[in-house]
Amino acid sequence: MAKFQDLPDELLLEIASQILGRHRNSDLACHSLVSRQFRPIAQEALLQAPCFKLTNIHLFMLEMRRQEWVIPKIQALELWSTDKGRTLDVWKPEDFSIGARSAFGGRGVDNLLGRVKYTGVPCPAELRSRFNMESCIDTIRRFSVKPTHQLIWLAALNVDVAQALLGLLLVSLPNLKELRCAASG
Repeated sequence: MAKFQDLPDELLLEIASQILGRHRNSDLACHSLVSRQFRPIAQEALLQAPCFKLTNIHLFMLEMRRQEWVIPKIQALELWSTDKGRTLDVWKPEDFSIGARSAFGGRGVDNLLGRVKYTGVPCPAELRSRFNMESCIDTIRRFSVKPTHQLIWLAALNVDVAQALLGLLLVSLPNLKELRCAASG
């Protein structure tokens, strides 16, 4: 009788790619501990359809630099984000009254939304190495449409690295077909 371990790696990878849901990363991490044969399969499944918090984007980008062979294989990407510790609400209870919700209190949507203060994510030390920053700058120069866009993108590397790296990630994945974004707690 055939055993699960006797299946070809390609089929095992297809099975691993069907592991979905909120705990996908930890499920695949457990899958990688089953045997030496399953470890590279689970790792490849994790890299081919990555799921991570936006604040960890720099770690994924660094891993992509080490594992460049996986870049053309990435077809799906799932990002989670949370505003915990990143926004300061300056809303007032009257902003949520029935009249305010229907007419935004006569102030307009932009004014109402502009009352949430956003704290950027600073550039982590791992990314500040000369080699990594030069790579980011080269990519920005290659994909910037206008010089002003390039300056804004370069400035974002220092002000809010998550925004800048998200742009770099999206232009660096030539076969990306699916992007899922979600809020997490």
